[in-house]
Amino acid sequence: MRIKPLIALAIFAVGTYNTTAYALPSDSQQPIHIQADKADLDNNKGVLVYRGNVIITQGTMKVMGHTVTIVRNKDGGVDVMTSQGSPAYFEQIPSANEPMIKAYGSMIQYQTANKKIVLEGNAKVIQKNNTFNGSRMVYDTEKGTISAVGGTKTTTGSTSKGGRINMVLEPEKKKQ
Repeated sequence: MRIKPLIALAIFAVGTYNTTAYALPSDSQQPIHIQADKADLDNNKGVLVYRGNVIITQGTMKVMGHTVTIVRNKDGGVDVMTSQGSPAYFEQIPSANEPMIKAYGSMIQYQTANKKIVLEGNAKVIQKNNTFNGSRMVYDTEKGTISAVGGTKTTTGSTSKGGRINMVLEPEKKKQ
């Protein structure tokens, strides 16, 4: 059984950060298109905030949210990219022979320094008919590890007990 849905969370980093490990090689060569109702850019602080039906595309990668914040590092590269929405959304085709990856959450964040992707608030990843749900998921793209927490977010930001992660893996169809 192949389990690739969560590995593809790394794709969140792919289009925007010119890494081609888990995406179509042509994606990183494509221009980045950003659409939003409003943009606030602070070059001194290196913070770019896009608001209102934000859509960012690059090749097969698409990120959507009510607000997308990009924090740049001192060299001008992306340090952290955070998409927030009801839900925030991400999709990309990981390779020519793989189906589209779709990820949802109240917040989806890629942290380039520690190479982690965080999905919070009704986090859900779908690839083909495979799904993975939880309150919070953290994918370490460097180590290839995933941690997921069930439960629901409380108003204080902590995770309540009692919830569980939920994963559905469809069996692969045998070739005849």
